[in-house]
Amino acid sequence: MKKLAFSLMLAFAFIGMANAQNLQLHKEKIGKTYVYTYQTEDGEDYCSVYTVNDTPDKFVSGLQRIVKDGKIGFIDKKGIIVIVPQYDLAEQFAGNNCLVNKGAQTDGADGNAQGGLWGVIDKKGKVVMPCGYNKVWDESKKTYIYHNGTKGFEFTKKGKLISTTKKK
Repeated sequence: MKKLAFSLMLAFAFIGMANAQNLQLHKEKIGKTYVYTYQTEDGEDYCSVYTVNDTPDKFVSGLQRIVKDGKIGFIDKKGIIVIVPQYDLAEQFAGNNCLVNKGAQTDGADGNAQGGLWGVIDKKGKVVMPCGYNKVWDESKKTYIYHNGTKGFEFTKKGKLISTTKKK
């Protein structure tokens, strides 16, 4: 299974390198919102850009969130898909790490996603902390705590790791 996943990642990376040249950001209004896509020279959609308040996501730490088939991944400034879209939610990178979620469900009423389990990846997509943690907002500290009952991590709002805990 791991070999298959690795092969798929390599295939996506190769496709990204082969098609990543001369991509153009395309903006289209659909209803009341804007959709941003990277398109190839011949006008074909390459991937959609994750949007925040009707604007395309910014590059942070050299990477930008993209959406393909409803999953979030990351593209670099050369247009190469560095992290294959596979997450239901993903924060922006904070330095070399990014908080990601698998299993979140979107609320159709307001578009907010809830649930799923959180983890951390690095800028190459390597798993630092597997998606197996619940997310809790600590109002008194203004931090997020990710825990699975025996292990916990505390992060700032921007995703910087503050501390880790381990129950015995």
